[in-house]
Amino acid sequence: MAVQLLLAKRADLTAVGAEISTLNLLTGAGLNIEYMDGWQAAIAAGNPPDASPVTDVLNLVVTATSHDILAGYLQSLDDKVRQVQEFWEGPQEPGGVWLRAQLTNETNARQAFIREAALSFGESIYSPYTDDSSVIRKLALSLVRQPFWEEMTATHGIIYASNCLGGTISGTPMTIAGDIPARVVNIAAAATAANTLKEWWFGFRSTRYGTLANFVPVWDLGIAGITRDADTTQVANPEGGNMSRCTFTAVATMLARVIPIISDVTANTSDQRGRFHVLLRAKVSNNTTVCHVQMADGYDGGIAWRTQQGYQVIDGAVTTSFYLYPMGTIVIPPTRGTPNTSSFATFAIAINAARISGAGTLDMDSLVLIPYGEGAVHAIAPAANELEIFTRENEAVDGYTYSVAGQPINSPAIDCQNWGCPIGSTMWVFAAQRATSQVIADTATIYLFYYSRWRTLRGSD
Repeated sequence: MAVQLLLAKRADLTAVGAEISTLNLLTGAGLNIEYMDGWQAAIAAGNPPDASPVTDVLNLVVTATSHDILAGYLQSLDDKVRQVQEFWEGPQEPGGVWLRAQLTNETNARQAFIREAALSFGESIYSPYTDDSSVIRKLALSLVRQPFWEEMTATHGIIYASNCLGGTISGTPMTIAGDIPARVVNIAAAATAANTLKEWWFGFRSTRYGTLANFVPVWDLGIAGITRDADTTQVANPEGGNMSRCTFTAVATMLARVIPIISDVTANTSDQRGRFHVLLRAKVSNNTTVCHVQMADGYDGGIAWRTQQGYQVIDGAVTTSFYLYPMGTIVIPPTRGTPNTSSFATFAIAINAARISGAGTLDMDSLVLIPYGEGAVHAIAPAANELEIFTRENEAVDGYTYSVAGQPINSPAIDCQNWGCPIGSTMWVFAAQRATSQVIADTATIYLFYYSRWRTLRGSD
């Protein structure tokens, strides 16, 4: 333990001791925080991603033996104010400035990224204290910073090879420290074979919504017993198992073709609570067939279905391979309150489909539920072997894709929701696909680095 209060210019993802420069505000020569009223630390309201930056005002006392030395102390602060602004000039700037703090008996230090900085005198610089004694009794350092404190060094999360069709962490999940969702400074997915992927989905899930081991992210549409219309039957899937096939023999217009309910896929119905993006893995049988598919959700046997706006086009001229089609979002349960067990058990997703042209069939393999209520990200780019996504100090999100040879290719289009890693016991759900197919055997190795975060003090956490 060591009490500290300082400004540190540093690059993200660097270790303690690798700072570009630091300025001590507590026991530094000439610069000291005012003892009684030096800093009433601001506390952020709200949770990420809605929490706004906060403003701290640090009241400093500057003591020197001459006016020239006094000027030198002020210039060291001026340097940090300038460096705060230089961060915003572009990615060529190696790092920003952080406020780092630790109480005398606080086990671990914490730091927050500074977005803006300004200085102001609290009394005349021609006062007797300054003019005669080279002392500035009141110097206000105003800092606009990120709302939450972070750990000093990024934690290297679990490395795991996940299946590209709703893959999760198998076995012991991650345990995320802090009292605020962590900043996912870097998450990467590298295809474990020399394959190229074009589209990726990540979603985090904690024990907040139920037992992790009981959550089922992939709903098999080939199982027996689920509701199907007269044109849809269970048939063998060439990849193994079964699937639902719609022939459109009697009705080709939009109609509910398959309706799985929660109790069809798991007995642990109340552990499926959450908010999800739903992906349909489907294909048409030939290159002349075009189908429109649409999702609705409600309760088995109910009449008030919530139908998604628009539809997805499955065009055999584009691909006749299985592919993941984003169908929209659902919330389980759809209304606030404490539903009884049967309410969870009978929650259903309907896949509506119409054949627009051609004479082929529609094959529906599965639904993948990507949780987004506690953090999710979707990326799409030209086909690549590896994807990296970064959340920068200022919460900006960007990334790169790489070739099989490890060469950067492109910056992907990235869409985030509630992006962060939830605290406590946590897992991810992952999905990915190639340019024109979702291959059931594809896997990717997931790498994760994150900074745990706190609203006020860190303590021994």
